Amino acid sequence: MIGNPRYGRIGLLAMPYYLLFELLAPFVELFALILLPLGLLIDAVDVQFAWRFVLAAYGYGILVSLAALTLEEMSFHRYRRWRDIVRGFLAAIVENVGYRQALAPFQIHGAWLAWRRRAAVWGVSVRTDFDRPPDP
Repeated sequence: MIGNPRYGRIGLLAMPYYLLFELLAPFVELFALILLPLGLLIDAVDVQFAWRFVLAAYGYGILVSLAALTLEEMSFHRYRRWRDIVRGFLAAIVENVGYRQALAPFQIHGAWLAWRRRAAVWGVSVRTDFDRPPDP
């Protein structure tokens, strides 16, 4: 589908976007997380520029997450308590600084399994209701 005009906008825009920005993102992020400290150790990266770049990159990610949360709340009013909104804002920060970086190796492992056509084993997840305790 990628780049095939027969599939219209999906093949010409959506699939290349997915390939460049979604599928390759964990590889680029993990590569940068390895190379940045190495570059700082061997003095190949300017520390002042690195700090500004990291703050701008993660600040933008946090801003996008907070904007999405704000627009969702303004549009649908899904949160009943202010505490839930505050928790959402804190989660938006933690997602961009910590969670995404920890998730990257697992995403790469999943992509590796998919490319080798291996089935991913998710394990068993027991579903429970929020209003009542799980059955014994």
